[in-house]
Amino acid sequence: MVKSSILPLLGSIRTSEGCISCRLFQNSERPEELTLFEEWNNEQALAKHIHSKHYPHILEWMELSVKKPKIEICKTPDRDGIKFIEKVLKRG
Repeated sequence: MVKSSILPLLGSIRTSEGCISCRLFQNSERPEELTLFEEWNNEQALAKHIHSKHYPHILEWMELSVKKPKIEICKTPDRDGIKFIEKVLKRG
């Protein structure tokens, strides 16, 4: 039920300004466990998303969850992972 209510929102979220990625994952061992992964260009884009018409539906989805949702907001100033790995490897 929850999955079918969130799936239609993904396309709209993905086309929102500043959205890099929006994906829904379902745990193969526990199908009732869903993970919504969103990646945004910057805090302003994320804030705009939180104030969008889509977000109340996401909040409703979280309220329907059997377990309390885990929300993580990660900030990464440099999105070029290869350069970071090369830099770390050069340090030895």
